[in-house]
Amino acid sequence: MRLHVRSVLDVAHVLGGKEHILDMDEGAAVGGLISLLLARYGDPLEALLLQSRDPMELLPHVKVYVNGRGVDFIDGLYTALRDGDDVLLMPQIGGG
Repeated sequence: MRLHVRSVLDVAHVLGGKEHILDMDEGAAVGGLISLLLARYGDPLEALLLQSRDPMELLPHVKVYVNGRGVDFIDGLYTALRDGDDVLLMPQIGGG
């Protein structure tokens, strides 16, 4: 299946751009996508996304959206992905 993966800020910098098309096996979940990205981009990406790797736990300020819906409100890292899904990896930003 083919996924459209978008990112912003430091995550986009580590990934080498804001948008990527990735192919994954059918039945993959968000956690599998993150594992694939960690295998490709290593420690710099891990430092931006993960609080722990085993078990995988995102940092509290990192949000993942699938087709505009936060995975926190679906099945978290177990959220199933489907062909054509749009995935956004976004550390929350603040200021004022």
